[in-house]
This record gives sequence, C-alpha cells and structure tokens, in this order.
Amino acid sequence: MLILKSRLFVTLFAFTLAWLTNSALSKRFCNKNRIVTSYTRCRSCSSSTRLDCPVGSSKASYGAGVRGCRYHLDVWNRRYSRYRRYRTRRYSPYVGCRHRCEKRIVDPYCCKGHWGSDCQECPGSANNSCNGNGNCHEGIRGTGQCTCQAKFTGTACEECTNLTAFGRNCSSFCDCVNGTCDSGISGNGTCYCNTGWTGPRCDQQIINCKYKSCKIHEKCVNMGNNTVCECDYGFTKNLTTGLCQGTCM
Repeated sequence: MLILKSRLFVTLFAFTLAWLTNSALSKRFCNKNRIVTSYTRCRSCSSSTRLDCPVGSSKASYGAGVRGCRYHLDVWNRRYSRYRRYRTRRYSPYVGCRHRCEKRIVDPYCCKGHWGSDCQECPGSANNSCNGNGNCHEGIRGTGQCTCQAKFTGTACEECTNLTAFGRNCSSFCDCVNGTCDSGISGNGTCYCNTGWTGPRCDQQIINCKYKSCKIHEKCVNMGNNTVCECDYGFTKNLTTGLCQGTCM
C-alpha cells in the first residue's frame, strides 16, 4: 500500500511539473501554423488512387482525387496522346486526376515582449518591456536591446538621462546642495544630507562639534552659532603654518 501511494505521488508530481513547464513555455512562444499545399503527379483517374503524397504530407482529397489535370502516356520512349495533328505535331494530352497534399508547418514566433530563439523576456518585463520608456528589439530574431526615449537610459530604460532628474517621466529635478538625491524613475527627490548638514535641501549646517573636524593638537569649541578649533592646553597656533605647536615651559 505504501509503495502504491509513493508511485501515485511521483506520477502526480511529474504531471504537475510537466503542466507548469508547458504553461510557462506557452506564455513565451506564440508559434504560428501554416499549411503548404502541393499536388501529386497527374495520372489516369482509374489509377490515381495509388498515388502517394510526399513524405510529411497527407492527402487532402478523396477517391480518385482532383480531376482536370493533363498527362501524356509514354510508350517506347515516344509521347502519344489521344488526339494528334501530324502536320503541326501538337499533342492534346489526356485528362486525368491528381491528389492535393497538405503539410502543416510550424513557424516559431515569440509572444509580445520576448526575444531570441529561447523567447526570453525583454528587459523590464514581458508586460512592460523597457519599463514603458522605450522599444524592445523583440521577436525570434531580436536582440532584446531597448531603444530608449530621449529622457531615459539604462539596459531597461530604468534611469533618467539627467542624473538630477526623478519621477516616472523624469520631469522633476533635485536641488540638493550638500547631499545625495533619490533620483531616477523610481526616486522621489528626497535629499540625503552629508555629515554636518540638514534641511530639505541639505543647505543648513549643523552647529555641533560632533561634525567639526579639527587638526592635531586642536579641540572644537562651540562659539554661539558657530564652531571653532582651538589649540589644546600647552599649545599655541603658529600664524605662519596655522598648526598648533607645543610651548616650551
């Protein structure tokens, strides 16, 4: 009983996997079918039933086939027909039958938003190739390359050409003074300030010794709305070099 359940589970798993694979492939490939028509040789209608279509094709006519074709009867390497005009040597061939043959050919095509022999997704996604900001070179012979519109760049046209622009249409612009802007088509223009700066545009300096960098033998001192670097105790500033030097006791 346990073995039977195990086999049933394996069968169901294989069936599910095959179904999922075929479903994924059907979303990538949109192959097109076409019918190629050909005809057999023309023979007498009494013997045309023995005519066969080329390999890979099947008969699309029944019985004796399609009547109305013309054929000659070869005897002793000479061509004879029912009606002959000896003076002009024009021959009217026999009226015979032939069969119509059809061959189904599948032409490989990629679904919209896919490219290459494997029909891979275009950059961005198949439903939104090139993020809607360009055209994908799609199709079975495509390269998958995005040709971006004027305002956009990047492999999937996901970046603004102007590095300070942001928003879906790259129509807004950052104005950060001392910081980095959240730019690009998914950005919102927020300024991320550098150390020691604040404000919506990062243009307000933080008056705090925490963000003040002083030289060796110096210390930061808050002076009202500003910060200054003063020499440590026992050191004086050399007016020529601007460095704090030790004082001889």
